[in-house]
Amino acid sequence: DTITSIGEFAFTSCGIIGSLTIPSTVTNIGEYAFNYCTLTSVTLLKGQEGLIKNIGRYAFLQCSNLQSVSLPEGVQSIGFEAFSSCPNLQSVSLPEGLQSIGNSTFFGCSDLQSVSLPEGLQSIGENAFRTSGITGTLTIPSTMTSIGKNAFINTGELNEILVYSDNMTTIGEGVWSNSIPTYVTGKSFDKYRSGIFQNYNVKLLPGADNLGDAIKNLANLSDAQANAVKSFLKVLNTMGTKQEGPAVVVTKGEQ
Repeated sequence: DTITSIGEFAFTSCGIIGSLTIPSTVTNIGEYAFNYCTLTSVTLLKGQEGLIKNIGRYAFLQCSNLQSVSLPEGVQSIGFEAFSSCPNLQSVSLPEGLQSIGNSTFFGCSDLQSVSLPEGLQSIGENAFRTSGITGTLTIPSTMTSIGKNAFINTGELNEILVYSDNMTTIGEGVWSNSIPTYVTGKSFDKYRSGIFQNYNVKLLPGADNLGDAIKNLANLSDAQANAVKSFLKVLNTMGTKQEGPAVVVTKGEQ
């Protein structure tokens, strides 16, 4: 518990087997610190002030037996290829307050089937999750501003992308397959469709404020009524209706 820093190459290629717990006193993990180790799990303990800010480049590169990683609040960035080529990595806990995920950070993590991107995340680098095993739905938080080239290409079975951010400024080429439905809010629909997502399959995000004030009234409706409105919105969405949609405004008297 007196350790404050783990330097570059400190344990590279060591035969550390099983779980690794890094104490809350550590403020820095250097480049290549644990790469090529036979770890199965890594847990970073949170200090009182979340002392550790950055996971260094290549820190856990090619830890082929690594299955789970838990990062504490306070970590703001994960470096280039920090967890790249960890084919058995199945679980990653990304903390609130994380701001950036570097290039190729989880490249080749083929067993990583799901990831929860936290609010506060602003950027994801090129190839960050390329050839990972992510399936189902990927949710892009409202704080995101940029995603690098090929970040989510050749993943498992991504079915849809939900983009809650209205402030995206940069999308790299081939960030994910352009056949995957990419749902965006009504506020950004026209901007994104003719801008950074013009080559993607852009749709209106169900449940967002994309059809006037109707959605805002859903909380005041019964479950059956709310489901009826949502179904109607989905039909409009498949027809390519824009966000104005005055016909679906719901008032107290029309419930």
